[in-house]
Amino acid sequence: MPYHRAAWLLTPFLLLLSSCETPPDVGDYKESDTRSWLAGDHHIHSRYSVEWDMETDPPTPLIGGDAIYPIPMNAVMGKYFGLSWMVATDHGGPNHSKVNLERAYPELVQSRLVVAEVIQFYGMELDTPAGEHSSLIIPHTHDEAKVLHQLEADFDTVEKFPVDPLRDTEAKMIEALEVMRDLDAPPIVIANHPARTATGDGIYGAYHPAELRRWNDTPPDVAIGMAGAPGHQALALTTNP
Repeated sequence: MPYHRAAWLLTPFLLLLSSCETPPDVGDYKESDTRSWLAGDHHIHSRYSVEWDMETDPPTPLIGGDAIYPIPMNAVMGKYFGLSWMVATDHGGPNHSKVNLERAYPELVQSRLVVAEVIQFYGMELDTPAGEHSSLIIPHTHDEAKVLHQLEADFDTVEKFPVDPLRDTEAKMIEALEVMRDLDAPPIVIANHPARTATGDGIYGAYHPAELRRWNDTPPDVAIGMAGAPGHQALALTTNP
């Protein structure tokens, strides 16, 4: 992105950031002799969670078609509401690895400069083989963009068009976890809203406890758990007074 274009894009967020009356020390990270918990969010969508024009072949990404906010705006509001860290986790789609690499990642780099008080990780909401969605969190390294691009291209279930059913198996997910485990800087995987696809008490949907057990057994430091909230809890805010 040319510098003048980046500056034009980020000016509104700089102004908004300067005008926010943030409570003292909210979102600030200070080195300490002791460890402490930091509030954060590993499931945040930006305008690069796109919709798709299915009339073209391959489908064309429609920026802002699903989620609408730029990554710097998410970071500004995260700081305002007390986050010390966040992860950019846009969901995938046909050739979405290209969208992440060429559009989302450069904007994240700019966002880190604009909202430096918030630690901002790169990642995505992986369309999970034999599951539904998982937060994939990439460590902040010099090759983080390349790492995510390769993982999304190789393992996201809807990356290929037409969809390849052979990518949507538990064996494929175990393969993905093994690849992640063997990276120089392994990422973190957290299963999102695993109960959302369940149809009743004791009736499991896209995830089964035994499946999550096998995930964790493969790389215990990669597949570390789940986020149990059902998802879309904020939907009521748009429909209720």
